[in-house]
Amino acid sequence: MKNKFWILFLFVILLSSFWACSQKDPVGIKQVLMNDPDGHAPVLTEVQLFGDSIKVEWMDNTSPDSQFKIYRKISDGAFTEIAIIDSIHFEYFDSYAFEDSTLITYYVETIAPTYTQQSNHLEYLYGYGIPITISVTVDIWPAEASWNLYYYPTASYYFPSDQTFSNSNENQTVIVSLEEGHYAVYCWDSVGDGGIEGIVTDEESNTLVDWDDNDYSFTGQFSFWVN
Repeated sequence: MKNKFWILFLFVILLSSFWACSQKDPVGIKQVLMNDPDGHAPVLTEVQLFGDSIKVEWMDNTSPDSQFKIYRKISDGAFTEIAIIDSIHFEYFDSYAFEDSTLITYYVETIAPTYTQQSNHLEYLYGYGIPITISVTVDIWPAEASWNLYYYPTASYYFPSDQTFSNSNENQTVIVSLEEGHYAVYCWDSVGDGGIEGIVTDEESNTLVDWDDNDYSFTGQFSFWVN
């Protein structure tokens, strides 16, 4: 009888402790929220022409006391800081007077009291061609995937380096100014199980080509015409 009493007593103590712990935040979670809630770098999601400016958009989960620095590279030059804005804004309008056929590259850096984090790079070719929107989304394995835009008449790629992803389910949307001709979005997967879905549309939102992430294995070629 005495043993049963002590077993019941210990059970009540354990139950009380569990209930008390379940009502509290996990250890350190408030500090995580102060520094970087999701633990990931900012993600540059879109670079597109917006009136006379280039609109740069990104995503991040930051603390109120952090800031964003926006960096730009023109052609083969070096990156330069072009703006600092507070952490409640996630877009920037670059109104610099670019020359036609200028390749511009952007990235964003999160600046906080205890850390800095850089985003991926996105490129934009400024000019007066036909505006075409390319939107691609990767699956949960971003390290395996890459893509580029291929131009058949010159057998060349649009971007000097293949575009890659930093996060699962990341979307990249770019507007490029293209001359008339035959193009293709090339998608690659290092493992051979696909991974990028996408759509290409013209300035009137007509679909030129679209595909699912399982429409290819190692390499996918999704061609379209601009006219």
